[in-house]
Amino acid sequence: MTLRVCGCDLSLRATALVVLPDGWNGDWSQVVRGTDGIKLSKDASVGDQIIRRREIAKGVVRFSQQHHATYVAIEGPGFAATHSPQHSLGELAGVVKDHLAAAGYLPRVIGPSVGRALVRHAFTPEAGKGRMGEKDRIRLALFALGCPTDWSDDEYDALVTANALLAEVGTGAIVVPEPAKVASRGRRAA
Repeated sequence: MTLRVCGCDLSLRATALVVLPDGWNGDWSQVVRGTDGIKLSKDASVGDQIIRRREIAKGVVRFSQQHHATYVAIEGPGFAATHSPQHSLGELAGVVKDHLAAAGYLPRVIGPSVGRALVRHAFTPEAGKGRMGEKDRIRLALFALGCPTDWSDDEYDALVTANALLAEVGTGAIVVPEPAKVASRGRRAA
């Protein structure tokens, strides 16, 4: 059985999922991706919100099983996120973890900075123009590594999470080392 990892970027409307096989080594034809989510109105009932969380969790489990994932990781919370109430994402994460555990997976939580650190150096800041956010730098680093350009930001986050998990449990993860710093030709120590 081939080891496969699934990375999840949780969202109430568009949870992104990416599965990478062990030893994929940047072969994008081996990557499987998908999204799951349910749109609700802002005034949706508590019951509808509970149903949505359960359905998303079932979708994560179904996707992981369908693509024979051995391990599953969820991207941890980004503390600067402002697009969705953090408590709603926290509730979703709890339900997803519960469903994954019931299906035999021990879900791992990987912080966004951990996954991004593995690929960040594929893109040099000199190559970009103007001010650029961290997500833009990571996206450009992934493009430099051959990643398709038609993915959503959520799918890129799921990929980075899956890649970080693969670096922990398997082989073939993309790991771009930080460039060596060139010593400056300044004063010498006396």
